[in-house]
Amino acid sequence: SRIDAVATPLFGICWYGDPGTGLSIVAHCGGGGSAATGVKNTITVITAAASDGPIDDLVISTDDQVGVAIQIVKNPRTHRLGLFVGLGSKVHVYDLPSGELVEQVSVGDNVNAIAINSLYSRLAVGCESGIVKVFALDHDSNDVNDNNNDDNKNEPIATLEGHSKAVCAVAFALRGEDRLVSSAKDGTARVWQGQDCLGVLECSI
Repeated sequence: SRIDAVATPLFGICWYGDPGTGLSIVAHCGGGGSAATGVKNTITVITAAASDGPIDDLVISTDDQVGVAIQIVKNPRTHRLGLFVGLGSKVHVYDLPSGELVEQVSVGDNVNAIAINSLYSRLAVGCESGIVKVFALDHDSNDVNDNNNDDNKNEPIATLEGHSKAVCAVAFALRGEDRLVSSAKDGTARVWQGQDCLGVLECSI
């Protein structure tokens, strides 16, 4: 029951709530696109907790990149909150509440949408090219593909091809690790299990 005025156009917003503790977080991203517009590109995290007083907003500058997709997810093992933001051809992962950048995932394509599964083991990225890429997340940290081979650190574990236009949204099933749905500007939604497309929903207007 509040209205907040924002100084920049918003391209992504999410809300994380914990009914047990009363913690409520709203995060949004956006901006003017380039320095020439004079409008800064930022990520803003607004936190409220039932037991504490007001908490200052966290504002993260994204320089010349505009965030277009944003998600807050709680790691079920470490109980830390991760803030995932799609910026250009990368996904940035920040720790909350510190705002520290802990990982950058190079996608190799412009990011339109992101999703993290409930087990905090998979990151799905919907791309402008129509491809969906899936990356492995390390359970015990906020790192992506945490292994000793830096050359393979940002390699997707699955590349899902089938959409003919830009992917607008991705979401994981509540149960299981690898089942997800994607929708795109080609007028289809596709259900995936691992590398396999299980079904296609077509719509037309």
